[in-house]
Amino acid sequence: MALDYFVVRRPYMLAHRGASAYAPENTVAAFDRALALRTDGIETDIRVTRDGVLVLMHDATVDRVTDGTGPLSDLDYDAVSRLDAGVGFGNEYPDARVPRLDEFLARYGGRVPLCLEIKQPGTEAAIVTAVADRGLTADAPPSDVAPPGGLSLPHVVYSSFSFESCEALRLLAPRAVVGFLTPVFDEAMIERVRAAGLGQICPRIDTCTLALVASAHDHGLSVRAWGVRERENLRAALAVGIDGTTCNWPDWTLTPSR
Repeated sequence: MALDYFVVRRPYMLAHRGASAYAPENTVAAFDRALALRTDGIETDIRVTRDGVLVLMHDATVDRVTDGTGPLSDLDYDAVSRLDAGVGFGNEYPDARVPRLDEFLARYGGRVPLCLEIKQPGTEAAIVTAVADRGLTADAPPSDVAPPGGLSLPHVVYSSFSFESCEALRLLAPRAVVGFLTPVFDEAMIERVRAAGLGQICPRIDTCTLALVASAHDHGLSVRAWGVRERENLRAALAVGIDGTTCNWPDWTLTPSR
């Protein structure tokens, strides 16, 4: 019987919007490239079209990553499906399109851990339902199943910069791993996340210190950082004991500073 969790290295690295340094973000090309680079997992962003279709896109507008213009929420899925999502890479990815969430879950669910970032409050129930429909709902795995130097991750984890979205996810999927993405990492924020029962705090990578990471762990929280821009700030964060991170370059070496 297949396990409902994955064992990954600690620290682990999730391909941020796929291998987005090498292929158009949040597209099949970027996700497939991440798998080819042997990523520990894939992170992606979820928004909704005007007619209620959940799609993978970071920005509120389609301008930056496609040949279209305007807010995504003003467009029906039919129009979104015809957009060229490879414009930032010249003619290298002529078939890049904006994927639907159900397509993403069908293609990658069960292959690697997936992190779904909720960009629009109010979409939480539909997202949790989509995960359940693919049979990917699972409890947070026990901490003692991974070998030394490893961690266990469920098939799907959730995150958001919206604390309200995180609280909604906690109610809709009470046993899931939910992480709050925050630019503020201090004792007050650690306590707020712990009190909400979220299980994970996701600070900006350059705010991670040995004392704060240790405090988060003491409060029963895992720490997954974000905002990697260069190898050195990645190495510095690894050296203070983070559990994982997202990165546009999933092939970067996870070697702490000496």
